[in-house]
Amino acid sequence: MTATGDDPRVGGAHGNRREEIVDAALELIAERGYRRASLAQVAARVGITAQGLLHYFPTKDDLLVAVLAERARREEVLAAASPEVRPDVDSLLRWLTQVLQRNTGEPRLTQLHTVLSADSLTEGHPAQDVMRERYREVRDRFVEFIAATDSGAFPGRRAEGLAALIVAAMDGLQLQWLLDRDRVDMAETFELFREAVLALLKGTADRAE
Repeated sequence: MTATGDDPRVGGAHGNRREEIVDAALELIAERGYRRASLAQVAARVGITAQGLLHYFPTKDDLLVAVLAERARREEVLAAASPEVRPDVDSLLRWLTQVLQRNTGEPRLTQLHTVLSADSLTEGHPAQDVMRERYREVRDRFVEFIAATDSGAFPGRRAEGLAALIVAAMDGLQLQWLLDRDRVDMAETFELFREAVLALLKGTADRAE
């Protein structure tokens, strides 16, 4: 039998306790990675027993699924507050500059993304499929912006390559910022990248004429 504070049937706090557990797990995974963050550590941070936590999440993978869902929910909230982006690369890159600026105020989400991206490379990681699909969706979306901008100067694999390069620039800047926040300005540096990409698109279009 669990203590009263661990019992999800006591009072109306089931939802609140679940949210606390997910929030604590989000922090721990961001700090230590999925492999090193244990259910016992999450339970201790929330102030319940490990057995009590199992009432809400029977396995560690169940908890990870909830963490990924919470991360997606928070990102959707932030995205909903963003202005509509015109279907061209310049508007996309300007918006991504704002995203990076916003991410400086959301260090836990930024760190969680960076840690899980690296963690998911390991064999059998439960978030691997989720992260792979997430990157595919982002690249595909960026390809749409590229296709709408360059009138065919960046067809097929070249458009996919440019989309992957944009993602790599964002992820790389976030990693460097997390390691050295006083020296790396993500938004300012991404502006340099935006200028380089626009020059590349213009040069390619000029040669195609």
